[in-house]
Amino acid sequence: MRLLSTALGLSFVLSASFLAPATAGHHKSGEGESSHASRGGERFSDVDSDGSGTISEAEFVAQAAKRFAEMDANSDGVLSKTEMKRRARKH
Repeated sequence: MRLLSTALGLSFVLSASFLAPATAGHHKSGEGESSHASRGGERFSDVDSDGSGTISEAEFVAQAAKRFAEMDANSDGVLSKTEMKRRARKH
C-alpha cells in the first residue's frame, strides 16, 4: 500500500511539473506559445530516456522520483509544505 501511495504521489508531482510550465504565463494574444511548446518538447524528451517517442511507466516513475529527490531539500523522504512552496516559486 505504501508503494502505491508513493507512486501516486510521485505521479502527481511529475504531472504538476509538466502542466505548470504549459499554463504559466500564458498570454491571450498567443504571445510566448512557441516557447512553451518547445519547452514541452524538451521536457518530453527528458522523460523519454530511450528516445522511443513514448513514455513508459518506468520512465515516468523514474522522472517523478528524480523530481521528488530534487524537491526533498533535507532528504528525509517526505515533502513539507515549505519544500512544495519552494518548488512552486522556482517555476
